[in-house]
This record gives sequence, C-alpha cells and structure tokens, in this order.
Amino acid sequence: MMWCSDNRQAGFSILEALVVLAILSLTVAVFATARPGPSSGMRQEARISDLIAEAAQARTKAIFEGTQQQFEITEPLCSGSPQVLTYFADGSAAEIQICLAGEEDFYWLHLDPLTGLLTRMDAP
Repeated sequence: MMWCSDNRQAGFSILEALVVLAILSLTVAVFATARPGPSSGMRQEARISDLIAEAAQARTKAIFEGTQQQFEITEPLCSGSPQVLTYFADGSAAEIQICLAGEEDFYWLHLDPLTGLLTRMDAP
C-alpha cells in the first residue's frame, strides 16, 4: 500500500486574497459615498466668513485708494432686498446691521462705524 504525502503549504491562495480585497474595496466604496456632506450650519458659517472677508477687502480698497467704496450684499437677507455697506477713505464706515436668512436660523452682522469691521453678533 502506498501513502501519498500531502506537500501543500499552509496559507492563502492568490484567488482567496483577491476575493477578500474585492469585498474590502466594495465596502469602502459604499461607506465613502454614504458620508453626509457639510451641515447647513457649516455652510452658513462659511458664507458669513466669506462675506466678512469680502467686506474687509472693500474697506482696504477704500483706505488704499483714498475714496469711498460700497459693497453690496446680495445673500439671502431677512429683508429680501440687498444691503449696501459704505466704507470711507479713513477706514470708517456707515453703521448698519444685517440679518442673513439661513436654512435653519437667522444670523446677524454688524458694521462698526469707527473701525469699519463687519462682525457677527447675537440677535439684537
């Protein structure tokens, strides 16, 4: 009687490793696309930051050129009509309070007449 010896080595075959990699890639792809995007609050904060930066540029231009500059805000406002920020050559501004209509809430901005800085504020 002859005995066959089993010369197989322990481990994974290439086919088994490829199947596992395929399953992992599909799982990662499904969960990566299912992630929620930025929240509405984060988007609103980004909009406010952009407005403040653009207003600062208008103020800088007024100081640099020595002329009055106006900056119009056309974002969704509580009043429905655009608001105009006015900056003077010395860096000061015409005081104004602006209410922005967010997706879930209202946001208030204040243009300080002495410093000319647009800042976020609590509701008046």
